[in-house]
Amino acid sequence: MKKERFYIEELNNRSTITNMRIDDVIIEKQSSFQKIQIFYNKRYGKFLVLDDIQFAEYDEYKYHEPLVHIAMLLHPNPKKIFILGGGDGLAAREVLKHDSVESVHLVDIDKDMIELSKKYFGELNRHSLKNPKVHVVVDDVRNFVKHTDEKFDVAIMDLPDISSNTEFLYADKQIKEYKHVLLKSGIFVTHAQTISPKNDIPAFPVYWLMKQNFKYVYLYKGDFVPSFFDTWYYVIGSDTIDVAKLNLRDTPELWDKLKLYENKEELIRAIKLLKDARKMMKDAEEYVKKNGFNIKDKNKFNFEQEVTKVYTKYE
Repeated sequence: MKKERFYIEELNNRSTITNMRIDDVIIEKQSSFQKIQIFYNKRYGKFLVLDDIQFAEYDEYKYHEPLVHIAMLLHPNPKKIFILGGGDGLAAREVLKHDSVESVHLVDIDKDMIELSKKYFGELNRHSLKNPKVHVVVDDVRNFVKHTDEKFDVAIMDLPDISSNTEFLYADKQIKEYKHVLLKSGIFVTHAQTISPKNDIPAFPVYWLMKQNFKYVYLYKGDFVPSFFDTWYYVIGSDTIDVAKLNLRDTPELWDKLKLYENKEELIRAIKLLKDARKMMKDAEEYVKKNGFNIKDKNKFNFEQEVTKVYTKYE
């Protein structure tokens, strides 16, 4: 009898466990930067694993729609868009749903990831990586922002989850450098994981660093993503647009293209923080104002969520 293979992702205290049967191995490849694994599960469809699960075909829109559309709708006329990372082409797919967009610069360090996305996720990302509006640049985003003369209306940070291996991408210095490529009226948005107390509120350090770099900052709620086993949060910032007021453009032609939101009012209701989340963020902010902010304070605010073990097993 053939043994079944399972993909397992668990926190070190086993409070959260993702367990997916691997019904098919599409590809496993070691690139110059990471191990790329694309598996297939009968319920979740294709799912991408790098250091951990990046998305599943079944529910990826629950991550990508909140990431992209709030910033795009807060800007009065987003024409030039910068995507940091996003080599799977899914954020670019969402950006291209806006008729105002004239060009998208997508900068990802891993050429293999981009090519595999074109090959295996073309239908899912609606061939966004081949769209003439999308300029794919293979480069480290840190290097790109240092040397480009381009300026953008909206910058969307779709880089790997915050961890001890990636926190340099979210550091104060980097936020400042990312900001240099924005027009004065620009908007910057990044995912920020969760605000669950079990995971040391990793969204708060991102919120706090954004607050040091932008005049207006707002943390908002995405949707529960089953393949992440969590609700995802995002932080948005601008120097000229009061993002917390949520003055979104109403774009009638957009809503039929989305799965999560049917209209502007529904979107606004969905992304506002719930009472317990507002309290957690308020308490965290009061603590920092009183005690200072130290990213290495493991007892309070930590970029890294609890250690995650990723492995496969056979049964």
